[in-house]
Amino acid sequence: MTERSVAAVEVQLFSVLKERMKSRSVRVMVSGPLTAGGLLDALCAEYPQLGPYRGLMVLAVNQAYARSEDPVRPGDEVAVITPVSGG
Repeated sequence: MTERSVAAVEVQLFSVLKERMKSRSVRVMVSGPLTAGGLLDALCAEYPQLGPYRGLMVLAVNQAYARSEDPVRPGDEVAVITPVSGG
């Protein structure tokens, strides 16, 4: 994304986030350039009910875990993962 571009990023939700939003995905409008950490911040700003989980969220971009500083581009497959417990 260029500095002035605005794009919608479709974010897949799993686990407690999917239950909380009652949806498998949400759309976030962002302007670039965009990083994984910036996308998580934008997600929590757009959907405040996800804010309490911000410290637990990990972003996967194109099926690989992303670091906070990794870029996110239009068309990337994006998913938010939270820790899962169980045996």
